[in-house]
Parts: sequence; structure tokens; C-alpha cells
Amino acid sequence: MGVAYSPDGKFALTGGEDGYARRWEIESGDLVTTYGAGTDNPGGPDTVYGVAYAPDGKTVLTGGWDGVIRLYDAQSGNPIREFTEEGMGSVYGVAYSPDGRLVLSGIKDNIARLWDVETGEIVQRLTGHTAYLYAVSFSPDGEFVLTSSADYTARLWDYRSGMELRRYIGHTGSVEWAVSSLDGSIIATGSDDGTARLWSVDVQDTINYLCENLLRDFTEVVRERYKITNQGSNCP
Repeated sequence: MGVAYSPDGKFALTGGEDGYARRWEIESGDLVTTYGAGTDNPGGPDTVYGVAYAPDGKTVLTGGWDGVIRLYDAQSGNPIREFTEEGMGSVYGVAYSPDGRLVLSGIKDNIARLWDVETGEIVQRLTGHTAYLYAVSFSPDGEFVLTSSADYTARLWDYRSGMELRRYIGHTGSVEWAVSSLDGSIIATGSDDGTARLWSVDVQDTINYLCENLLRDFTEVVRERYKITNQGSNCP
């Protein structure tokens, strides 16, 4: 189940198998607000997996088994908007962009979707993962998004173009968590293979990986796809 802190660090937001998300005051441990309709079948179709706090602290997001992302007023718990698309499946991860204008979702159908907060419309789909998605997040500067998946990889994307920029390979189990450091230079991943790993976002990691799998130097198409700007020979 997901957990998220409020921007001021005073509250924690949690998802639950009982169909509710809850906001707790950290200092006292008191329950402050409850979101959702609940369920008589814990662990069933109303389970809340992903939760997120808006950057301004005024709204919260939930995503769950039923394939619906819900936006709530953080204080009152009143529902504001729903985000969904037919056939997309359960929502395991949700995140706000740093400016609060976009919602990112990790979904069972292997596709990450970006939604406009104000209209509820899909603005981008990120395709390429070969198994369902878990955690999703934006880079601290809002330029890129990060996804983790049951296909054993985490991936970095240019969300405007929908292009995959980096692929982090090495785990031998589903990658259930992936987050960026505060300066955006390091990515941390956690997997059900029992390991957590740190990865450099620097392009040299991508160059090293590609060189291990190529029998030639990079073409212009590859340089453009992976944002490799130096024009010299990269692979020995």
C-alpha cells in the first residue's frame, strides 16, 4: 500500500485494503481525514494502492484496484474529479508533477499515463514496459518521469515526447519502487529480489550499457534517441 507525506511534513497519507485512504497527523498519530467509500470485501476491488499529496498540499490522489484515479480535497475529503480510461486495469502508483498540473499513473496494462489535473484528459501515454507498472514519479525539476515495473526494469522518460531515455536493468525481480534523489542525479530502486540499488542518471551509464550490447558505434538515430550529444566514437 502507498504512503505519502504532506509538503509541510505534518501529515501522512496511506492507502488501504479496506477501500479507504487516510490522512494522519504525524505528531499525534491521530486520524484526520478519510477518503473513499470503503468496502465490505478487504483486499478486493476497492483496495487503494497508490496515494499522493499535491505540491501545494490542497488535494490528494488515490489509485486502486478498480482502475480509477480519484482526486480529493485534502481537508474535507470531498471528491473533486476522477481519471480513468476503459480497460486500463488497476492503478498501482500515482504522482503529481512538481507544478501540480499533471498526474502520472502506473497501471496494470503496462502503460504509464499522464493526465491534466484540471480537465481530467490524458495528455500522454508512455509505452514500452512489458509487464504492469508499480511506482511512478517525476524528477525534481519536472522534466522527466520515472517508472518501475514487474518486467524487472525501471525507466526514465521524456514525458513530452513519450520517448524512453534510460533503462535501468539488473534486478532479478519486479521493481516495486523507484525514486529520484532531491537533486535528480541518482535513482533508487527497490525490488522483490530483495535488493535496493542506486543508479546514476548520467548518460554515461546508458552509453556503457549500450556498448556492452552493440557490435558497432552509435548511429545518428541512437544518438538522438538516447540524447548522446558527443559526436566522437563512444564504443571501443
